[in-house]
Amino acid sequence: MTHPTWVDMAFAANAPLTKRGQPKGSASPNARMTEADVIAARKAHKRAMALVKRIHASYSVEALAARNGVSLRAMQMALSGETWGHV
Repeated sequence: MTHPTWVDMAFAANAPLTKRGQPKGSASPNARMTEADVIAARKAHKRAMALVKRIHASYSVEALAARNGVSLRAMQMALSGETWGHV
């Protein structure tokens, strides 16, 4: 009796194959994640990107300049300490 190869296991699992005939996803012998891991990671990344977008909208140099009624350059200089360095 021979041991099953990854090809046998992929076919047995009815796994999708690449153009070269190798198993995709968690059926691959090199896989370190499952499909569920990838789905969870994508959801977490999407939530994080939405949070980053909201933070950027409120705290970007442009948003701070608009909120304080100054030009973009004036806010850049104030934030870098080029002006208002004593504060």
